[in-house]
Amino acid sequence: MRGGDHAEFVATTEIDDVLVGVDDGWAARAALNWLETHLPRPDAAVRLVSVLEGSGDRSAELARALGRVRGLAEALAEVRPKARIAVEVRDGDVVERLLASPARVLVVGSNRIDDGSDTVLDSVSTRLAARAGCPVVVVPMSWRPSDGAIVAAVAADVPTDEVVDFAAATALREGRPLHLVHVRDESVAAVAGGVPSHDRLLEDAARRAHRAGCGDVTRMVRLGDPADELRATARGASLLVVGRRRRSALERLLLGSVSRKVVGRIDQPVAVVPATDDISG
Repeated sequence: MRGGDHAEFVATTEIDDVLVGVDDGWAARAALNWLETHLPRPDAAVRLVSVLEGSGDRSAELARALGRVRGLAEALAEVRPKARIAVEVRDGDVVERLLASPARVLVVGSNRIDDGSDTVLDSVSTRLAARAGCPVVVVPMSWRPSDGAIVAAVAADVPTDEVVDFAAATALREGRPLHLVHVRDESVAAVAGGVPSHDRLLEDAARRAHRAGCGDVTRMVRLGDPADELRATARGASLLVVGRRRRSALERLLLGSVSRKVVGRIDQPVAVVPATDDISG
């Protein structure tokens, strides 16, 4: 470990079930609040990581950050006493440091405020979602608990199997209905030859969800701009799950346009799920 880094591990011999990027902001607290009720299992291995950017002697700052992260871990342990929680403070680039820590799910908060523009392309949450090799759950600072359904976006150009598997597992674990949504963009459909019909896409997705054990599955078709329709459909949902399409190494630096227009722009958490063969870069 580099000088200046500090870690305390409870479980070190396995990939963390959940990695949480934390700082002293309200968005990070929202992410932890979300995690309290959405752990994959009671004894999940959870690591809270705080990354400090900058150079020089950071000893005092690292010590303060460690105390803060310990406090967050203790609060999480009170609610989830069986969880195996580790805390870690590092210095360096936030995105690179979090990407270097293997996990099955990465959870981060977002304090991005939707101003109706697409100019902010390099927020930490969108950069992580664009490159991570595991699903990334982005929890907005405005998040409040919801009893709504799990909404999964089904499309021909994203890894639908991975999206459905993640959404179905979440719905089954939390006892929620699963809504499979396909948005038909007529401007694209008019020129897209050979693209599977929405009926076939949704039928295959529903069959896969049923095989996973989900009994309450609803199929929906929306017409319009994909990002707009997904934001509207996800209102009141517990989680929106979208896929990250397979891309070249260069394209991995940016999140796809639909996902980017959704992440951080609704009050519900968004899970961005990569294809299993789309290795982070």
